[in-house]
Amino acid sequence: MNNNMMQMQREAKYKSVRASLIMILVASVINIFSIAFADSYFLFSSYFTTLLAALGATLYVETGFMALFVVFALLALVSLVPYLLCFIFSKKHPGWMIAALVLFSLDTLLLLLDFVAALLIGDFSMLIDMAFHVYAIVCLAIAVKHGLAAKKAPAPEAAPAAPLITADGEVAAADADAADEATLVARIIVIQRKKGYVGCAVALRCYLDGVQVGELKNGAKLELTTSSSAHELMLMTPAGDAATATVSAGDEGHCYTVSMKMGMTATKLILEETTSTAQ
Repeated sequence: MNNNMMQMQREAKYKSVRASLIMILVASVINIFSIAFADSYFLFSSYFTTLLAALGATLYVETGFMALFVVFALLALVSLVPYLLCFIFSKKHPGWMIAALVLFSLDTLLLLLDFVAALLIGDFSMLIDMAFHVYAIVCLAIAVKHGLAAKKAPAPEAAPAAPLITADGEVAAADADAADEATLVARIIVIQRKKGYVGCAVALRCYLDGVQVGELKNGAKLELTTSSSAHELMLMTPAGDAATATVSAGDEGHCYTVSMKMGMTATKLILEETTSTAQ
């Protein structure tokens, strides 16, 4: 896999896992009001924010003063501002994801103290809360890993002179001479995506030599007209899970099938070369 493809994969994974931070924010904001008015809460949220909202709701019930709940609800919202800043600035600066990871780790430590105290009296009701917090920390840690890796990666390589001649006749070439040469030695690469339930609603992005050349929906087929030189083929999910293959040089065409399977921590793409495409 060339540097361009690796960089695209890291950035896609970072963008996907970074979304977990906004999920924490949204769930935490909803909790502030759902605790008071529906006596329920979302698990994938800030525990400190939940405690503030619960305290405000308790004081309101005990005293009858709505102002007390409003004060604690505002404090709960303010406590989420650092997470919001981390989400906004982490788009271009992965270091902010480290700050988010530290903040949520401290929040998890607070939950852990209450969790241990509950276990000592035989109360296991917070077990699911703890599991979700651990999962959120793993997501944020993965985002930090891919974000820092993408930042430290070398500068992208120059795009190949003539990576593709599309079915519509468009040529991604540096100049007309390269395009004419590619046209003279054109060959077909066919990619068939097998139908399946895993990821059926997700379109796979298809890249050739680091250039996106199309998308594959569930059960769809993509035909690419390329030059006879060697190419790097990559299929990638929006979450950054990818499979690659090297298309050897020559005038003959190539056929591939791609399928998706669930893994323990990520979706697994299986890209195989075949003699003919599946129907």
